[in-house]
Amino acid sequence: MAKEIEIKCTVAPEDIAKVTAHPLVCDWPARSQALQNTYYDTPELDLHARRIALRFRKKGDNWLLTVKTAEASHDGLAIRNEWEVAAQPGIFDFSHVDHPAIRTLLEACQPRLMPIFTTDFQRETRQIIYGQSRIEMAIDQGFIESHGQREALCEIELELQAGELVDLNTFASELQQSLPISPSDISKALRGYQAYHLAKADCVP
Repeated sequence: MAKEIEIKCTVAPEDIAKVTAHPLVCDWPARSQALQNTYYDTPELDLHARRIALRFRKKGDNWLLTVKTAEASHDGLAIRNEWEVAAQPGIFDFSHVDHPAIRTLLEACQPRLMPIFTTDFQRETRQIIYGQSRIEMAIDQGFIESHGQREALCEIELELQAGELVDLNTFASELQQSLPISPSDISKALRGYQAYHLAKADCVP
């Protein structure tokens, strides 16, 4: 199990250039990659009720199966448990989940799992050294879709790869003070579930 520690920020597409030109960002090389993700749950949304996210991600030519759990985020800061392993799309194998209760729940739900929503976006990443830490800045632009309900996605994720949480907080604060960005506590998964509920509501006669 790994810990994912990140701060999420919203940004308007027209302000991305200001972000990438910022003195704390512009000197670090960028890498771009397309990411396609499908999130699964039961028809009763058992996983969502327990704050568990389950997805298949296509990353280049590779597929990953990811399980995440989290407490509520505050001021954009989220700390999540994460289990991720190489996988074949549509084949659920939870043997890498080393939390017995979560693995048992996932295995019990497996026969009823179905696609709930997708996210499709271009991710531009930079590995930034700040203070005593290494921070990955990811700029994501694309969309979230669930059963015909689609909405745009444009956000920044600052993930602590190594080092101290204080460096992550300070780096994010410096960017927020000088750029038109703001912290957000709404994850892609939560937005996807919101789109799913809207799509289901539209189907009600």
